[in-house]
Amino acid sequence: MTNQPLAVAVMLLGGFFAGILFRRLRLPGVTAYILFGLLLSPSVFNIIPPALDKELALIKTLGLGVIALIVGGELKLQHIRHLRRSIFYATAGLSVMTFSLVFCSMYLFARLPFPIALLLGVTATATAPAPVIAVIKELRAGGPLTSTMLGSVAVADAMAILLFGVVSAVVATSLAGASASLFRAFVFTAQELLGSLLLGVLSGVALVLFAGKYKDKNQRLLLLLAVILLNSGISQAVHFSALLVNLICGITVANLHKQPHHFFSVLEVIETLLFIAFFTLAGASLRLDTLVANWPVALVYIVARTTGVISGVTAGTFLSGADGVVRRYLGRSLLSKAGVTIGLVLLIQSRFPEIAAVVTAVELSAITAFELVGPVITRNSLIRAGEAGNLLERQI
Repeated sequence: MTNQPLAVAVMLLGGFFAGILFRRLRLPGVTAYILFGLLLSPSVFNIIPPALDKELALIKTLGLGVIALIVGGELKLQHIRHLRRSIFYATAGLSVMTFSLVFCSMYLFARLPFPIALLLGVTATATAPAPVIAVIKELRAGGPLTSTMLGSVAVADAMAILLFGVVSAVVATSLAGASASLFRAFVFTAQELLGSLLLGVLSGVALVLFAGKYKDKNQRLLLLLAVILLNSGISQAVHFSALLVNLICGITVANLHKQPHHFFSVLEVIETLLFIAFFTLAGASLRLDTLVANWPVALVYIVARTTGVISGVTAGTFLSGADGVVRRYLGRSLLSKAGVTIGLVLLIQSRFPEIAAVVTAVELSAITAFELVGPVITRNSLIRAGEAGNLLERQI
């Protein structure tokens, strides 16, 4: 299929009905969207070929930007003050343990070169805010686990981006040899991260200043979408992190605006449409042939990452004295990976083309596995923790 309107119509209608079916089976709608997208992918029926997938990249850019903004909008420091210790320790444990286990496994067991093992180690620390947000909204979940989960997924991805900046400087120096300047590489990384932070804060402040002037919901929706695309476009042009920019923008609005939830509520009008399109396209980008071709290395990676995320988060929440429910369920709820990882893989392809093929193959294989099972595990964790609001309402 090369007809864009027809392809989008198939994605929306198919994803919509697949989501209804899966929810009746007590499975998350986001898994239905991804699986339906996988059916449309070149790996199965090839309805959405790679060329068309690239042409619809704007949907992915907008979807990831909206999700990053929503995650940032949930991080009002006043509300998560009592969870800051748990979030910090959980994300620190996740980053350290996951990076260490994946790097050692790739370098010592899979026998991959040092630079490739480093890059796989850092990309393994990235989580996926999109499935987490989708499942939470679908269940209308709320409570300590939900709040800690939202904070952790945002901070973990920010830490992954920061860690990637440091590791990419080391990899660049390692590949270039003696002629490379480690200091110059770190300066470039610092400029990228600080630039992303500054752009996010400035766009967030601008949104807060304009928010009072436009009361109409349609005008506020237009303003939000325009700023998200502006952030993403500028980031692509000057090599900032679009995800980090929109995340910081959301955090800025959440902590400066008097009623941030009311301000962000206008996004609810397009959330379902955007989630279906975004996750269906994400599924269409998955490659079963890549998973099959690279299954030995991918299997080692998946086991190492799963062990690292769960053990790191569990250790961090235990040290922080977090609630028992948080200690029990948070680690397994953060296994999904997609948007941030894909962004990092794209950066690797542009910066290190000579080693990008191996990293891309392993990461796409892992994304396929984690995106299929991650949302299901997150949903079950929220239900078992007693934080699934809509299920409780049905029982009442």
